[in-house]
Amino acid sequence: SCWVVRRCLYMLLGSRGDREVVDLLSRNLTLRDFRAHTLRRNQNFDNIVRRAGYPFEKNLVSTDDGYQLELHRLPKPESNRVMFLQHGIMDSSYSFVAKGASDGLAFRAFDKGYDVFMGNFRGTSALKHRSDDISAKEYWDFTLDDHANFDIDAFVKEICRIKAKDLGGGGPK
Repeated sequence: SCWVVRRCLYMLLGSRGDREVVDLLSRNLTLRDFRAHTLRRNQNFDNIVRRAGYPFEKNLVSTDDGYQLELHRLPKPESNRVMFLQHGIMDSSYSFVAKGASDGLAFRAFDKGYDVFMGNFRGTSALKHRSDDISAKEYWDFTLDDHANFDIDAFVKEICRIKAKDLGGGGPK
Protein backbone atom coordinates (compact mmCIF):
# COMPACT_ATOMS: atom_id res chain seq x y z
CA SER A 1 0.00 0.00 0.00
CA CYS A 2 1.15 3.58 -0.54
CA TRP A 3 2.81 5.55 2.26
CA VAL A 4 -0.21 7.87 2.67
CA VAL A 5 -2.55 4.99 3.40
CA ARG A 6 0.03 3.40 5.70
CA ARG A 7 0.40 6.70 7.61
CA CYS A 8 -3.39 7.00 7.98
CA LEU A 9 -3.48 3.47 9.35
CA TYR A 10 -0.76 4.30 11.87
CA MET A 11 -2.77 7.32 13.01
CA LEU A 12 -5.88 5.16 13.50
CA LEU A 13 -4.12 2.22 15.10
CA GLY A 14 -1.88 4.19 17.42
CA SER A 15 1.62 2.98 18.15
CA ARG A 16 1.17 -0.52 16.80
CA GLY A 17 4.11 -1.81 14.81
CA ASP A 18 4.44 -2.17 11.06
CA ARG A 19 3.93 -5.94 11.28
CA GLU A 20 0.62 -5.55 13.10
CA VAL A 21 -0.70 -3.12 10.47
CA VAL A 22 0.29 -5.52 7.70
CA ASP A 23 -1.27 -8.37 9.68
CA LEU A 24 -4.59 -6.52 10.06
CA LEU A 25 -4.73 -5.85 6.33
CA SER A 26 -3.78 -9.41 5.39
CA ARG A 27 -6.38 -11.04 7.67
CA ASN A 28 -9.18 -10.08 5.30
CA LEU A 29 -11.16 -8.44 8.12
CA THR A 30 -14.47 -6.85 7.33
CA LEU A 31 -14.47 -3.08 7.65
CA ARG A 32 -16.63 -3.44 10.77
CA ASP A 33 -14.01 -5.69 12.42
CA PHE A 34 -11.22 -3.36 11.33
CA ARG A 35 -13.00 -0.39 12.96
CA ALA A 36 -13.04 -2.35 16.23
CA HIS A 37 -9.21 -2.27 16.18
CA THR A 38 -8.93 1.49 15.69
CA LEU A 39 -8.48 4.06 18.40
CA ARG A 40 -11.40 6.35 19.16
CA ARG A 41 -10.96 9.65 20.93
CA ASN A 42 -13.03 10.07 24.09
CA GLN A 43 -13.96 13.57 23.04
CA ASN A 44 -15.61 13.70 19.64
CA PHE A 45 -15.86 16.59 17.21
CA ASP A 46 -19.50 17.22 18.05
CA ASN A 47 -18.71 17.83 21.75
CA ILE A 48 -15.78 20.14 20.99
CA VAL A 49 -17.91 22.38 18.76
CA ARG A 50 -20.93 22.46 21.07
CA ARG A 51 -18.80 23.12 24.14
CA ALA A 52 -17.41 26.17 22.32
CA GLY A 53 -21.03 27.40 22.02
CA TYR A 54 -21.64 26.72 18.33
CA PRO A 55 -24.33 24.68 16.57
CA PHE A 56 -23.23 21.46 14.89
CA GLU A 57 -24.51 19.00 12.29
CA LYS A 58 -22.94 15.83 10.99
CA ASN A 59 -24.06 14.59 7.58
CA LEU A 60 -23.11 11.25 6.09
CA VAL A 61 -22.31 11.68 2.38
CA SER A 62 -22.06 8.76 -0.06
CA THR A 63 -19.58 8.84 -2.92
CA ASP A 64 -20.24 7.25 -6.31
CA ASP A 65 -17.79 4.46 -5.44
CA GLY A 66 -19.52 3.60 -2.14
CA TYR A 67 -17.53 5.37 0.56
CA GLN A 68 -19.56 7.11 3.26
CA LEU A 69 -17.90 10.29 4.45
CA GLU A 70 -18.60 12.76 7.23
CA LEU A 71 -19.49 16.32 6.26
CA HIS A 72 -19.41 18.49 9.38
CA ARG A 73 -21.37 21.71 9.48
CA LEU A 74 -21.67 24.80 11.63
CA PRO A 75 -25.16 25.56 10.34
CA LYS A 76 -26.41 29.00 9.50
CA PRO A 77 -29.33 27.90 7.28
CA GLU A 78 -30.56 31.41 6.53
CA SER A 79 -27.18 32.51 5.15
CA ASN A 80 -26.54 32.59 1.41
CA ARG A 81 -22.80 32.76 2.16
CA VAL A 82 -21.22 29.29 2.18
CA MET A 83 -17.70 28.29 3.13
CA PHE A 84 -16.46 24.79 2.34
CA LEU A 85 -13.27 23.81 4.14
CA GLN A 86 -11.38 20.69 3.09
CA HIS A 87 -8.35 19.37 4.93
CA GLY A 88 -5.26 17.95 3.25
CA ILE A 89 -3.88 14.44 3.52
CA MET A 90 -3.39 12.90 6.99
CA ASP A 91 -5.71 15.46 8.61
CA SER A 92 -9.40 15.97 9.38
CA SER A 93 -11.93 18.74 9.89
CA TYR A 94 -10.64 18.98 13.46
CA SER A 95 -7.87 21.23 12.12
CA PHE A 96 -10.47 23.96 11.46
CA VAL A 97 -11.68 24.08 15.09
CA ALA A 98 -8.52 23.03 16.97
CA LYS A 99 -7.47 26.58 17.86
CA GLY A 100 -10.72 27.20 19.71
CA ALA A 101 -13.58 29.64 19.30
CA SER A 102 -11.40 32.75 19.03
CA ASP A 103 -8.93 31.49 16.40
CA GLY A 104 -10.43 28.41 14.73
CA LEU A 105 -11.06 29.14 11.04
CA ALA A 106 -14.49 27.46 11.05
CA PHE A 107 -15.63 29.43 14.11
CA ARG A 108 -14.36 32.74 12.69
CA ALA A 109 -16.14 32.14 9.38
CA PHE A 110 -19.37 31.28 11.21
CA ASP A 111 -19.08 34.48 13.26
CA LYS A 112 -18.72 36.43 9.98
CA GLY A 113 -22.05 35.02 8.76
CA TYR A 114 -20.99 31.97 6.77
CA ASP A 115 -22.72 28.60 6.74
CA VAL A 116 -19.59 26.48 7.28
CA PHE A 117 -19.11 22.98 5.86
CA MET A 118 -16.05 20.83 6.56
CA GLY A 119 -15.37 17.71 4.55
CA ASN A 120 -13.55 14.62 5.81
CA PHE A 121 -11.82 12.53 3.17
CA ARG A 122 -12.17 8.74 3.09
CA GLY A 123 -10.07 7.05 5.73
CA THR A 124 -10.19 9.91 8.25
CA SER A 125 -13.31 9.72 10.39
CA ALA A 126 -16.31 7.64 9.42
CA LEU A 127 -14.52 4.51 8.12
CA LYS A 128 -17.76 3.43 6.47
CA HIS A 129 -18.73 1.97 3.12
CA ARG A 130 -22.11 1.11 1.62
CA SER A 131 -21.02 -2.54 1.41
CA ASP A 132 -20.96 -4.28 4.79
CA ASP A 133 -18.93 -7.07 3.21
CA ILE A 134 -15.99 -4.96 2.08
CA SER A 135 -12.68 -6.06 3.58
CA ALA A 136 -10.40 -3.61 5.34
CA LYS A 137 -7.84 -4.24 2.62
CA GLU A 138 -10.37 -3.31 -0.08
CA TYR A 139 -11.50 -0.25 1.90
CA TRP A 140 -7.96 1.15 2.07
CA ASP A 141 -7.32 0.50 -1.62
CA PHE A 142 -7.74 4.07 -2.84
CA THR A 143 -5.54 6.83 -4.19
CA LEU A 144 -5.34 10.58 -3.74
CA ASP A 145 -7.07 10.90 -7.10
CA ASP A 146 -10.17 9.36 -5.50
CA HIS A 147 -10.29 12.29 -3.06
CA ALA A 148 -10.64 14.66 -6.02
CA ASN A 149 -12.70 12.46 -8.32
CA PHE A 150 -15.22 11.16 -5.78
CA ASP A 151 -14.98 12.79 -2.33
CA ILE A 152 -14.96 16.48 -3.31
CA ASP A 153 -17.70 15.89 -5.89
CA ALA A 154 -19.93 14.22 -3.29
CA PHE A 155 -19.34 17.02 -0.75
CA VAL A 156 -20.16 19.80 -3.23
CA LYS A 157 -23.33 18.06 -4.41
CA GLU A 158 -24.49 17.55 -0.81
CA ILE A 159 -23.76 21.17 0.13
CA CYS A 160 -25.75 22.39 -2.89
CA ARG A 161 -28.63 20.08 -1.97
CA ILE A 162 -28.67 21.29 1.65
CA LYS A 163 -28.48 24.98 0.76
CA ALA A 164 -31.18 24.67 -1.91
CA LYS A 165 -33.44 23.18 0.76
CA ASP A 166 -32.44 25.82 3.35
CA LEU A 167 -33.03 28.73 0.99
CA GLY A 168 -36.26 27.45 -0.52
CA GLY A 169 -34.87 26.01 -3.72
CA GLY A 170 -32.68 28.96 -4.60
CA GLY A 171 -29.37 27.49 -3.50
CA PRO A 172 -26.32 29.58 -2.58
CA LYS A 173 -25.72 32.85 -4.44
